[in-house]
Amino acid sequence: MLRVHASSAKGNGPGASERQLRSLHVSDQTDSGGAEAVFRDTVDAAGKLGHVVRTVVSDGNRTALSYLMSARWYSSIRRTLKEFDPDIVHVQNYYRFLSPSILLALALHRRTHPTMRVVFTAHDYHLVCPNSGFQHFPRGVRTTLNIDNPRVPVWASYDQRSRARAFLKSLQHLMAYRILRLDRTFDLIIAPSEFLKNIFEKCGVEAPIALVRNPVEFPAIRNVASSKSGDLVYMGRVAPEKGLREFILALEGEGKRVSIDVYGAGVDWKALDILATGLNHVSLVMRGPVARADVPGVLSKYRALIYPSIWPENAPIVVVEAIVNGLPVVVPTDSGALEMGNLGEFVSSFTIGSRHEISEAVRRALDVSARNHLVNPQDFARDSYVSALRDIYKHLLHGPSKATRRSRKGSPS
Repeated sequence: MLRVHASSAKGNGPGASERQLRSLHVSDQTDSGGAEAVFRDTVDAAGKLGHVVRTVVSDGNRTALSYLMSARWYSSIRRTLKEFDPDIVHVQNYYRFLSPSILLALALHRRTHPTMRVVFTAHDYHLVCPNSGFQHFPRGVRTTLNIDNPRVPVWASYDQRSRARAFLKSLQHLMAYRILRLDRTFDLIIAPSEFLKNIFEKCGVEAPIALVRNPVEFPAIRNVASSKSGDLVYMGRVAPEKGLREFILALEGEGKRVSIDVYGAGVDWKALDILATGLNHVSLVMRGPVARADVPGVLSKYRALIYPSIWPENAPIVVVEAIVNGLPVVVPTDSGALEMGNLGEFVSSFTIGSRHEISEAVRRALDVSARNHLVNPQDFARDSYVSALRDIYKHLLHGPSKATRRSRKGSPS
C-alpha cells in the first residue's frame, strides 16, 4: 500500500504522520463504451492499491454555455478538492459534460496544494483537436487530418451536424487549450496505444506520455463453440464514424454472401436496421448491447470480428477481447485498431473506401482455421494494469511536478 507523508501533502513540517493515499477519479460517464470501462477498471485498480477512493461523474446534462465552461461542475470539483484533499487526481473523458472547467478548478487548487498530481488517460484526440476523432468535414465530407504531419486549425468544420456545433467545438478548444492552456494541468498522460502517443507528440503535447495498455477480461475457460452460428460480428457504438454502413455496402457491392450481426446501440442503429431489409447478398441482423460479462460467450459464436471505423481509432478494447476469445479481426489500416490487431496472431486489414480490399480482408479472416491469441497476453492483464498505475502514481508523488514549476512562473497551472 502506497502511503504519503502528511507533511508533504499538508505542509505540517518534519515528523508528521503518514496517511493513506487519496485518489480522486473523474469521468463524464460510467457506462457508455470502452472509455468508461477503463474508468471503472481504474477505480477498481486504485482500490486494490489501497487508496481512499472518490469519484466524480457528470449527470449527463449540459447546455451550450456549460459545454464551453461549466460553472456548476467547476464549483463542484472545487468543493470536492477542498473536502477530500486528494494526492492524485486521475481524469478520463470530461469534455462533453463536465467540460474543461474541471481542469481550471484543478489548476487553481494546486496553487495552494502544490504536491497534488494530475494524471489524464486519453481515449481520443480531444486534447489536440476540436473534433475528438481527429477529423473535420470540409464541404460535408468526413476527412481525417494528416496523422503524419498534423496541422490542426482552430476554426474548421469539426462537426457535420450543424455549424453551431462546429463553432462550439472550436470555441471550447480555443478557450481551454490555446488561451488558458489547461492542457498544462496534466503531470502525465496515459496513452493506450503507440498510435495515439505518436500523434500527441507530433502535435506538441508538453506533458510526458506513458504507454499503458487497457486491461481486458480473459475467459477463465476457453469457450470453444462446437459450431459457429454466424460469420462476422461487430460490437460497439453504432454511429456514423464506426463505418458500418460503408463496410456493409462494400461487401454488398462485391456480391459477398456473408452474415453480419451487430451488437450495440447508437444513432445509426435504426438506419442500419432499415438497410438490412434491402440487402441481397449480405445478411445483416441488428442486435442489442452486450453486458461485459457476456462478451466471451457471444464472441464464441462467430468466425471473425469486424471493426471498420472510418476515424483513426485509438485502442479499441473489443479488438483485443476478440483476440483473447480466439477470433481473427478485420480492421482498417492507419489506426490504433490495426495496432491492437497486430498484437494477436491473425489480423486482416483493408484500406478505407476500397471495396475490393474490404472483401478480400473478410475472405482472409474467414479462411483462418486456427484460433487467434495475443502474442504477449500479460500486457493486457489486470495485474499489469494495476502495477503500471502503482508505478506511475509513486513516481509522480515522489518526483518534481512540471506543472508546479510552471505555476511558479505565473501560468494558469
